[in-house]
Amino acid sequence: MSRPTLVLIDGHALAYRMFFALPVEQFSTKGGEPTNATYGVARRLVELLIGKPDYLAITFDQGLSGRDEQYPDYKGTRERMPDDLRMQLDRIRELVTAFNIPILELAGYEADDVMGSIAPQAEAAGAEVYIITGDRDILQLITEHTKVEIPGRRGEEAQVFDLERFRADYGLEPPQLVEMKGLMGDTSDNIPGVKGVGDKTASKLIQTYGSVDDLYAHLDEIKGAMHQKLEIGRESALLSRDLARIRRDVPVKLDLTQCVAHDYEYAKVVALFQELEFRTLADRLPGKPKAAAAVSSQQMSMFDMAEQVAAAAESPAEVVPYEIVDDETKLAVLVKALEAAHAITWDVETTSLDQMQAKLVGIALAVDGERGWYVPVGHIAGNAPDGESSQQPDLIEGHSPRQLPLDQVIAALRPALTDPNIPKYAHNADFDLVIMRRHGIDVQPIGFDTMVAEFVIDPGSRHLGLKDMAFTRLHISMTHIDHLIGSGKNQITMDRVPIEHAAPYAAADAALTHRLADMLRPELEQKQVWKLFSEIEMPLIAVLADMEMAGVLLDVSYLRTLSTELGERLATLQDEIYAQSGGYGPFNLGSPKQINDVLFGKLRLPTEGLRKTTHGFSTDAATLEELRDKHPIVPLILRWRELDKLRNTYVDALPALIQPVTGRVHTRYNQTGAITGRMSSTDPNLQNIPIRSEEGRRVRRAFIAPPGHKLLSVD
Repeated sequence: MSRPTLVLIDGHALAYRMFFALPVEQFSTKGGEPTNATYGVARRLVELLIGKPDYLAITFDQGLSGRDEQYPDYKGTRERMPDDLRMQLDRIRELVTAFNIPILELAGYEADDVMGSIAPQAEAAGAEVYIITGDRDILQLITEHTKVEIPGRRGEEAQVFDLERFRADYGLEPPQLVEMKGLMGDTSDNIPGVKGVGDKTASKLIQTYGSVDDLYAHLDEIKGAMHQKLEIGRESALLSRDLARIRRDVPVKLDLTQCVAHDYEYAKVVALFQELEFRTLADRLPGKPKAAAAVSSQQMSMFDMAEQVAAAAESPAEVVPYEIVDDETKLAVLVKALEAAHAITWDVETTSLDQMQAKLVGIALAVDGERGWYVPVGHIAGNAPDGESSQQPDLIEGHSPRQLPLDQVIAALRPALTDPNIPKYAHNADFDLVIMRRHGIDVQPIGFDTMVAEFVIDPGSRHLGLKDMAFTRLHISMTHIDHLIGSGKNQITMDRVPIEHAAPYAAADAALTHRLADMLRPELEQKQVWKLFSEIEMPLIAVLADMEMAGVLLDVSYLRTLSTELGERLATLQDEIYAQSGGYGPFNLGSPKQINDVLFGKLRLPTEGLRKTTHGFSTDAATLEELRDKHPIVPLILRWRELDKLRNTYVDALPALIQPVTGRVHTRYNQTGAITGRMSSTDPNLQNIPIRSEEGRRVRRAFIAPPGHKLLSVD
């Protein structure tokens, strides 16, 4: 039986993170009230409520928990809270109250300490704990039943830490985070640490000795300047560790019954959103009055699909007006609008992200940023078996989705979508272009790709997704694909999503891409990169699509021979490694734990300065390189790993990636993959095939030209 979950939010930390993630100049009311932090918090609360948490509470700082008495300079270097943020805190509290979310706080205490005292109480009551905060100090609270989410910056994905993720990232156990901070300090809180000890050194020392106390108990083992630094900084280390440690004894008592995610007054929240001018966010509010959703509910009763589909396909908010093109009259009206357009934006919905095998489910189109059309062509009725035609009767409900035949739609749209006088817009046009070509339309000319435009404007940007760009540039929260198709074991494909749910989602993609294109062009011109964008990057899209569709030929028989040869060499290396193991006997060379047992248990190789792991000491490549000259077994293990990776990652894997229809491997070329502008490839990643080793060069020889042709390498 699964445990219920308590979601705990650090109100101040989340507000700070959102304030600096969203540009204040783009988030304010017509009256000039800044709303960037409020909007960010509101958006996260709406997302949480859509997920229907069992329990939900928020905390706010009400003091420093006495740390300023221990150390008067605690947080002394922090800049004063920006006025534009300070004036939003009351709004955020007003928002939390409107949602009926309980506020857990205590005079004199920091929010971290309140959560540190609440979390174990929740665990003891049988609940999982999910903490949302921008402060990494809270990672020390992670347990088997407590996770921490750190929201992303400027559109980046949030990071969720559980025990496994924390151990992988830090090489420590969560309680050891305070030991590490005792040595390195924390500049954000003005915790001094030991002068001259940085994060890498602190991490290595705690991995080696386990704690500050044990480190000082073995201080005589550390020589030279580091010994002196640690000796001088002993008191500071102990003080800093205490300052960094989250209190677990704050006098607060958790009553889970008060944290149940209550219903809220929908009208009250909508009124507040309207006052703050959060128009699109209001559309996403869960728990709308039944009257407001009457039409869609009635439509859904016609599509009473299997339980899995119903659970995954959540009806998205209507971001822009849209029309479903499902008869010949509507198709004719759409074609006239396209033929008269100054530009056409298109987007495709498909059954997968494999552009060479994905089936076309629907086409979204727009001629401006205000409305969109959705043309369904491949939706499957009910929970139909894979491959069942959309025109066949639904064996569950006795009807099929209303949609036009694909051939008719392609024939009608082709003239406008190939008209050389009408530029075409898209977001990540490369994918959509390949899909459309495979289904009979070579869309041209490509006049604007909003993803590439954002990359040209800011090559270091990590929020190139359409949803992120709509949020940061247009202040619009779009529906994410997971709300339609679900995730994990309950995930469905887009063709199983009811048309009535897919249409607003797809139409918004097209219309907002068009709106973004109109917004980005002046910025490209202002930054004097329009020529680069229009004369190099845009023409390149069609070239990359040509390359992706052409694919590359593999000599499969050559790879099979190479695999056999590598297998024999790996077997020989394995025998040599066993012979050098000191009588340990056969063991799994792919197991870090067994390698650890051999190197540091049986052979007793030196461990000073090595990173500790849950299995003992690290046996990664960097660690083994340090030990290369310590024992003959080490270079043998490194060589075995090199050949094993080459064989599994490329030699044996590449033939399985050959598309059955073309007989070739079709990689994806990434136009926005690196800040330097360097091209890269994915699915499969071809640019990382080793070239310095003879074996790597031999793998590259498997890529061949067909008879009568040659491959030309150009750099």
